[in-house]
Formats: sequence, C-alpha cells, structure tokens
Amino acid sequence: MSVPLPTRRTLVFIIVLAVLSFPTICVCLALFTTNFPSVHTIISGMIKQIEDKRIAEKHLVETMVIIYCKGNHHPPEAPCPECHALIDYAHARVDACTHMENKTFCSACETPCYRPVMRERIRAAMKYAGPRMMFSHPILALKHLLSGKR
Repeated sequence: MSVPLPTRRTLVFIIVLAVLSFPTICVCLALFTTNFPSVHTIISGMIKQIEDKRIAEKHLVETMVIIYCKGNHHPPEAPCPECHALIDYAHARVDACTHMENKTFCSACETPCYRPVMRERIRAAMKYAGPRMMFSHPILALKHLLSGKR
C-alpha cells in the first residue's frame, strides 16, 4: 500500500505555516479559501484608497505652494524654480510616507521626514496660502480643513 503524495496546495500551506507569523498565516488561510476574489478586492481597494490620498495630498501641496509663489515671488509663470524644487521635494516626501493610511497632516506626524530647511519653507508656504485658498480653491480648502478633524 502506497502513501499518497501531498498536493501542491498542501505543500505551500505547510511552508507558509513553517515560515510566516500568525497574522500572515491568517491572510494566507483566507487566500486558500473560496473567497479569494473578495479578499483580493478588499486589499486592492485599500491600496487604491491610499494612492488616491497620496494624489490628493500632492495636489493640495502643489496648489498651496503656487499660491505662495504668486503672492511672494511674483514670477511671470508660477512656480518659480525655487518653489518648483519645494513642490518636487514635497511630492517625494508624500511618495515615501509610511503613515499615509492614518495621518492627517505632516505637521502632526510622529516621525517628520522633512529636512529642517524644507520644513520651514513648506510651513511658510502653507501659512501664507492656507487663508487665501478659501478664495481661489474653496472646495479644496474645505476638504483640507475637514481632513484635520479626523
């Protein structure tokens, strides 16, 4: 009498049990069930939500820096090279943010990632542009105010 060989699915499951931690095992178990599409849908929905938040934050920072640039530097075409560098730096920081799913403002973050010089520049731009956004971009300003109340 021969012993049946384990299936590929069983071998993968055994390897997962041996290598990974308990929370990851729970996720793997969920993936092996028949509800795989719904788990995939949930995970991809969470990722899309975080990416949408990144895009919105980039748009907000860019808008605020352009308002600041037009009001202080008066370039013929905003943003000036200095403010463009600030926008690029802010976009890089938003892309690298590990707290995006549960943060409100960068100023309230427990691990600030801006260099001190850039932090002062972005703070000055936001201090100037914040009150003026109500006139040029009222919906964006209200969304920004409401996101701080979370």
